[in-house]
Amino acid sequence: MKLLTKDIEEKLKEYPLGSQDGKLGNSKVIAKFFNPTGVGTWYIIEGKLLENGDAEMFGYCHLGDDELAEFGTVVLSELESIQLPMGMTIERDLYIHKEIDLIQSCISRMAQNSFMVKGWFVSIYAVILALLPERVNMLLLCVSLISANLIFWYLDGFFLRTEKIYRKIYDWVLEVRPKNNRELMYQLNPICFKGKIGEVESIWKIMWSKTLRWFYLIPLLIVMVVFVIKYFPIFSILQICRCK
Repeated sequence: MKLLTKDIEEKLKEYPLGSQDGKLGNSKVIAKFFNPTGVGTWYIIEGKLLENGDAEMFGYCHLGDDELAEFGTVVLSELESIQLPMGMTIERDLYIHKEIDLIQSCISRMAQNSFMVKGWFVSIYAVILALLPERVNMLLLCVSLISANLIFWYLDGFFLRTEKIYRKIYDWVLEVRPKNNRELMYQLNPICFKGKIGEVESIWKIMWSKTLRWFYLIPLLIVMVVFVIKYFPIFSILQICRCK
């Protein structure tokens, strides 16, 4: 089997050495090589093509012992020169790349959904506030704004939590596949990974994270203050008393 395909060559150009530094579990896997007769797995995340037709690649290497597994550099010619029993050689996994791409597409989709929710929230707020000069029912207007705020706040928290779950699934796949564990391969339902990946904080906690809390809480408080002043006259009376 040819280890270095045209597709992998293009990806090595797209992800040169050092391009994925600091990404850890978020690194994009561009190829997987493995020993078909025993232990030995290499997940390649970046590299460069050499002038002599060889390739220097960097990735996660697992040689059968979890304590010895580490990120390191491997040269293509070294992998091709390994002689295995029955005349076999190191092979390229035709499926792991697709599985990783599927998980990464789910992560990207959840992040995009979160971004779109914020955009819809701002747009709906702008449309509703544009009705203020018109003679509209203020009660209906306030209730609509509060409802929209809470709904979009929850949706944003849901998508961010789901994104975190897929990131943990991604890390789990990279951890178990080197051990020839094919469990839940191509499975994208987060429920199926319960008990296999670490716990993800609840939607409520994510909603109150710094990234979401002030984005949704400030507009909500403003609308609620306007609502209270408008429909609870006691606050207007207190304001008049203070003026006197």
